[in-house]
Amino acid sequence: MKSQAIEGAKIMRAHSVVWLKDVAFIVEQYHERYDGKGYPNGLKAGKGTQFNP
Repeated sequence: MKSQAIEGAKIMRAHSVVWLKDVAFIVEQYHERYDGKGYPNGLKAGKGTQFNP
């Protein structure tokens, strides 16, 4: 089930609608946590994108 974030982002990146490609990182990082205990990449604060501070 934790692969849903990666799979969802893959689908969006492959889509022909440009803005979907641009926001795919939001889908991929939605379950990341400030302390690094989230998934799929275990990003800590400051290690992600603007969406994940």
